Amino acid sequence: MAQKRELIPLANYASRGKLNLCEPLAFAGADKPRGNSSTRPATPRQFIRRCITAAFSRLNNNEGLMFHNKSNFAAALSGQFLTSANWRKGQAKRFKDSRNDQAAQRLLELESQILITDAVWQALAPLVSNPACLGVISQTNRDVGFRTKPSGFSAWLENLHANLTHH
Repeated sequence: MAQKRELIPLANYASRGKLNLCEPLAFAGADKPRGNSSTRPATPRQFIRRCITAAFSRLNNNEGLMFHNKSNFAAALSGQFLTSANWRKGQAKRFKDSRNDQAAQRLLELESQILITDAVWQALAPLVSNPACLGVISQTNRDVGFRTKPSGFSAWLENLHANLTHH
């Protein structure tokens, strides 16, 4: 029988400035070993997947999803840009494709440009409350440097908006 885990609201971490989806103990039990071996800890990929799943799980007090305000959304975007940039760097080593290095660099530049105005947030808020939003953010990041070449964060947001409305 699966043991129910108590979630620690990730909104508490956003008050520190940036939400780090890989921060230890982002949810209860994230630091416990997984798999067949009781001594083998979770791989970084497993840990990130669990943290992202926890981020989209309903909080114990039913406050809703992680993206209930602009600050949490911006912090989550920052984490996703960093995660996607690291993934692209890995792809560059694996496939020896310079576009991956360029895309990783562009993702880091976009992360440094995050600025969401109140008007933009009002347009995005209803769209990012959907649990599928994180997958769409990941898709939008995967497109950077390949299918799209956003000139700045606002252009990236336009791509995200287009992907959210077509999803």
